[in-house]
Amino acid sequence: MKRRCTCSILNLVLAVGMVTMLGCSSKDGALCGSCGTLPDAGSTPDVLAPNEMATGGATGTCPADPDAPTTTWSTPRRTMPWTFVAAGADASTVAPRDDAGADCSTTSSGTTCSGQAMVAMTSAGPELVFAGFGVVRWDLTGMSVAVAPPPVADGNSVWVAFSDQWLPVCPVCGSYSSRSIEIRDRQGGQILWIAFEGQKLGDVSATTQTELFGVIATVQLACSASLEGECHAFQRQVFDHVLQTTPPVLIHHGMVEKLSTPMGSYQVFWSYSQEQDSARTCLDGPDLASDSGFAASRVVP
Repeated sequence: MKRRCTCSILNLVLAVGMVTMLGCSSKDGALCGSCGTLPDAGSTPDVLAPNEMATGGATGTCPADPDAPTTTWSTPRRTMPWTFVAAGADASTVAPRDDAGADCSTTSSGTTCSGQAMVAMTSAGPELVFAGFGVVRWDLTGMSVAVAPPPVADGNSVWVAFSDQWLPVCPVCGSYSSRSIEIRDRQGGQILWIAFEGQKLGDVSATTQTELFGVIATVQLACSASLEGECHAFQRQVFDHVLQTTPPVLIHHGMVEKLSTPMGSYQVFWSYSQEQDSARTCLDGPDLASDSGFAASRVVP
C-alpha cells in the first residue's frame, strides 16, 4: 500500500528567534522523505489559465456535487467519453484499415494521436481507427452525462487530434490527467466534436469559442462554496456562460444544453470554476482542482 505523506508547518521558537520548518509524516506516524515544493499550475493546450477570484454577482451557496473534483487526487469532471486502445491490445479492437497520414505516440506519461482516421460504427458507438496504431473508442463508462456522439457514419474519414496525458504536481505529490480530443471532417475543416477534461483546466479559449459558435461567451457567477480537500481548505466560485448571440443565451454550469449559433447547432456541456486556497496544511500533497470541463458535438438537422 502506497503511503501518503503530509507536511505540517511548524514554528519553532529558538534563541535566535522564530524559525519555520516543515515536518513530514504519514497517517501511520512513520517518517517520510523531505517535503516537496509548492507545485506550479498545470496547463492544457487551447484553454485559458484560471483567473483570479471574481467579485460581485450571485451569492448563493453551491449544492453538493459528487462529480465536482476538489484536488488532483480526485476524478476530474468527466466530459470526454473516448478511450484509446492500442492495436493488438484488445481482441475486439477493429482491425486497422489501409489509411495514411496518422501518427501516434505512447510514452510513460500518456498517448497522443493525430491525423486521418476511419470511422467504424459499433453497437456501443463510433470507433476512430488510426491505421497501424489503434482505436479511439466511444466509451461512456463512468459518465453521468454526455453530449451526443459526433455526426459520422461507418466508413467516413475524419481528422482527429487525441491526447491523454499524466502531468506531475511535484515529485511526491502524484500526477493529474489532462485529456482532449478534436474531431474534424477533414484537416483544418469543420469541428464535429471537441472536448477538454482534467483536474486543472481553465476556460475554453476565445479562438475555439469563435470557431465553434461564431461568437464568444462571457462568464456569469452562479454560486460559491467553502470546501475542503486533502491538504486544502478553499473557496470555489462556479460560473455559467452567456453566449453572445442575439439574443444572448445562458449556458448552465454542468448541464447538457442545445445551442443554435451563427455557425450551426451544437449540444454543449460546459463547466468552469475558480479556486482560492484559504489554508494549506501540506506541501507534498495534491494541488487544488478546478471543476472545469467542456464538450461540444455538432448537431445535424
